[in-house]
Amino acid sequence: MARVTLAHIHKTYLDAHPDLLVDRVPFGEKEGKKLPPFDFGKPTKADIKQEKALQGRIEEWLRLRGYWRRSDADLTGETPDVGWQMHFHRTRTNPIVLDVLLLRNDRHWFEFELKRPGGKFSSAEQRNLCCVLGNPIYTTFESATAGVEEWEKTCL
Repeated sequence: MARVTLAHIHKTYLDAHPDLLVDRVPFGEKEGKKLPPFDFGKPTKADIKQEKALQGRIEEWLRLRGYWRRSDADLTGETPDVGWQMHFHRTRTNPIVLDVLLLRNDRHWFEFELKRPGGKFSSAEQRNLCCVLGNPIYTTFESATAGVEEWEKTCL
């Protein structure tokens, strides 16, 4: 089986939708969509702590649900019950990646962004992935768990 990378997934999507590549940023505004203002504003330490707490709760909930973390510590040679969870840190250096990617054993995948209420995007590309291409943004534990549960229903 061929190895599928996140970059390949995005390239495949963009190859299928070449109209999205007309302008790099912000291509959604040409369609009349009002995008949130883009601001690289630096978050405070309290903001970072709040977002990390949300991310930690989501990661633990996903683990209990059968999604193993894809990290050196969790790569044991066994297959997880449901699939893998990958949490990306410092996504500002890789702007085409959102915070969390779920890869199910049945080859379905789901990508979403976690933000504290009022949180800002790390890049214009991330804003476009969410606001134009429709990847969800979750600001609470409850909304993230409900979103994952809803996505899982579509995989059955």
